[in-house]
Amino acid sequence: MSSMALPSSLKPWLLLGGLVLLALSVRVFHESTESYERGVQALQDGDKEEAVFQFRTSAKWVMPGFSLPEESLLELGKLGDNALAECEECPATCTVERGEDCTKPACDACSFAVFCFDSGRAAIMGSRSLFTPHQEHLDRMNEGLSQALARAAEVFPPGPRQSRDTREKRLSEHREQMKTDHAPSPVPAFVVTLGFLCWILGLFLRIKLGGDEPRADGWMTTQRVTALSFLGFVAWVVGLIFL
Repeated sequence: MSSMALPSSLKPWLLLGGLVLLALSVRVFHESTESYERGVQALQDGDKEEAVFQFRTSAKWVMPGFSLPEESLLELGKLGDNALAECEECPATCTVERGEDCTKPACDACSFAVFCFDSGRAAIMGSRSLFTPHQEHLDRMNEGLSQALARAAEVFPPGPRQSRDTREKRLSEHREQMKTDHAPSPVPAFVVTLGFLCWILGLFLRIKLGGDEPRADGWMTTQRVTALSFLGFVAWVVGLIFL
């Protein structure tokens, strides 16, 4: 049984696509690795805020089979958990009525926990497209952020500080807020992306063939590429309507 050979006119496009994919992979690997190493160095230097920033940057560069973004999320989770544990030591004299000792390191840790978990959540939400990467870590970040927000509201100096008696109510409200997903639906997003690509590709091929008379270049004909461009444009418009 003979194998079907690729049309000669298609091979340059496949080569170009492969080179673009390779370039993107190298960029993702480089950026994530550089940021992760800077985060580790910042931790060794005792600069936790810089470490959080670098780990968040590293976690944004996601591609299949690449584990470093997950390692960065684990580091952010550890920093957040440690900050929450330290926040437990915030003295009882830091209250909504008195506000004494609210500048203690343990009280500052409550706000730092928000920074850690919010950074992890932002990295995941910012890197998703048709699917959400690291869903299990997103659940952890959502819960950690809810806990941190409830506690930080009791010690945050600009205030108004919240009473510790209302912590459970506020915690429940934050958990509900984390369930709200403002992302576009995956199906319309896919249709929009595919339609746009088909529209532009068909238009480019039609210009390449040129002329008003029906022409053919291997598997390409003016009728086919025109239809591809038209259908791509329609799919793009329909996808935008339902996005």
